[in-house]
Amino acid sequence: MVQAGASAPLSAILGLQSNFKYVSHRLQFTPSSSYSQLLQDTAKEVAMIYDAAQRRCWVVPKLSLLLHMSQVYASQCVDVPDDQVPSVAPHSNGLDLVRGLETSGETRILGDGRDAFRFRHLMLGLNTNLLRAIALIQDSTRKKLYGFEFMDIITQPGRGSCMKELKTDLAAKDWFDIANVVDAVVVCANLGDTITAADRASTHSKQCNKVPCGSDYLTATICCLKRLIERRGGVLDSDVKAHLLQISENSFWDLAKDPFLACQHDISSGACWQRTDIFQHLISRWDRMKRTFVKQLPTSIVIPIPVSGAVVFGTTSIRLQPQTRQQQSDRLCQGTNSNGRTNNTGC
Repeated sequence: MVQAGASAPLSAILGLQSNFKYVSHRLQFTPSSSYSQLLQDTAKEVAMIYDAAQRRCWVVPKLSLLLHMSQVYASQCVDVPDDQVPSVAPHSNGLDLVRGLETSGETRILGDGRDAFRFRHLMLGLNTNLLRAIALIQDSTRKKLYGFEFMDIITQPGRGSCMKELKTDLAAKDWFDIANVVDAVVVCANLGDTITAADRASTHSKQCNKVPCGSDYLTATICCLKRLIERRGGVLDSDVKAHLLQISENSFWDLAKDPFLACQHDISSGACWQRTDIFQHLISRWDRMKRTFVKQLPTSIVIPIPVSGAVVFGTTSIRLQPQTRQQQSDRLCQGTNSNGRTNNTGC
């Protein structure tokens, strides 16, 4: 018979508390030191950029984000020509950039000789910073988005960088879970029109050519959404049936039946953003189960999906008014500062 004092159970509990601690089960990989591998990998990865000043969100290839960050870095340096960092044509697929950037790795950004800081060094360093940031980001919710400051990733301030917590509009509930499956989340201010209509000449209304500010709409390229769907074992082809496409473990893309209908507006007849069938939504796994139970899943209607297209997630919440020529000019001149910080700079 073993006798134990009154303090024995308490000591055992204290011992357990001191011997066990929370351990993350997320595996973090060592960043590649190969510039060629960096281009191939990040061209197939997905990044989210939230503009806190204009209340718009963008989902783009991670390689595109890295290239833009490189251009901003060079613009902040003294005596670095504007064309020192490669520029590329408008694109929607990150793989379109790989061949053009492969020969630019040795381009000198700063310094000379052995001390030269080259384009490949800059891209590899920025990618390492983004990888460190995504490892620390908290999962976003329906009302709060978490990310790190765009400029902090670039400039690496000596004080370090604190994760930002940003309150979002009701429209963000239609896309917030995408933030939890992308490969990078950064926040900025006044980024401008990251994604616009490819053929502006075919659209007479300038309001239809750009995503409205202030409503927390998320615009994502089809290529990026395809990457996320493929990670879940799904398929997004040029012709897709109107069914639910899995984006994350608990969310499905409820594809709107007519997102690519040609614009029918002129300067004075409103805008496409007043249509309800243009906006995309995510639904939860529970909502999908309820639809299955009551047999309300979408019918098998084939929807043509343009390879280089983009869609907007959100809820119709604006009533656009016809604008004068001066008002249109003023709006088009806004949001061109691509390296501004968010107003929320406190840690």
